[in-house]
Amino acid sequence: HEITSQASGSVLDVAVSQDGNLLASASHDGTIEVYNLETLGRIKTLYLATGPVNQVLFTHDGRYLIAGMEDGTLRIFGLHP
Repeated sequence: HEITSQASGSVLDVAVSQDGNLLASASHDGTIEVYNLETLGRIKTLYLATGPVNQVLFTHDGRYLIAGMEDGTLRIFGLHP
């Protein structure tokens, strides 16, 4: 299988959720994309204007996605309502 990122920059990191259902990608252009691994469809795109996203990871409970930014900050995003 193959997923093509819609980000304009290079993909710098990927993470898979603990339950294996989601994949997140971090891109040089500040984009984070979240995909459903069963359907391979993109379910969320986050555009961060603060610079490249160097790393992404899911918390163990799958409720949050954490992004490590090039400027040294961490951004935390809720995934479920």
